[in-house]
Amino acid sequence: MRNPAIAGVPLLGLLSIPQVAGMLESTMAGQMLIQIPLLIAAGYLIGRYLERSVPWLHAYIGGIPGLCLIVFTMLFWMLPRSLDSTLVSFPMELAKYLTLPLLAGVPLGIGWHRLGFIAKGFIWIHLISMIFLMSWLYASSPIRVCNRYLLEQQQSTGRILFGFGVAILLYHVMKALAGVLTKLPERPKE
Repeated sequence: MRNPAIAGVPLLGLLSIPQVAGMLESTMAGQMLIQIPLLIAAGYLIGRYLERSVPWLHAYIGGIPGLCLIVFTMLFWMLPRSLDSTLVSFPMELAKYLTLPLLAGVPLGIGWHRLGFIAKGFIWIHLISMIFLMSWLYASSPIRVCNRYLLEQQQSTGRILFGFGVAILLYHVMKALAGVLTKLPERPKE
């Protein structure tokens, strides 16, 4: 796609429609596993466009500063209290729609492809471990950690998160094995 922002801005607009937002926020899994990643994806697409059209922006939100923005933004929105607040407070809902695309998605779009192999691996390892930690918390907790969602929804979200963690981990293991297998030396013919 020549201009990824063409997809990012409408995606952000689609997610902002009250009926769509209400449908996604009606379940914990919908808010955590669909709405939040799509808000970040919209920001990512906008960031890819900004990286090409405003190249000096990378100096400010690319690399380590961008990673810090992404990490702290994601840590805030992973807190159950933050998820609860968006359902009852318009300022928190607005903050979610601004911070996830701008402070997580845009830096990701600007800086991800410039990161080296080690930095990307470090981020993936921490993301996978955080997914497993949150899945364990949600699935095994005998009490609700989010007041606005039922215990059954919380446990279901935990199981889905565990499945996502396993899928991401298997993808990276298979990718690593495929890379290793393609670089094996051929056996000499006898």
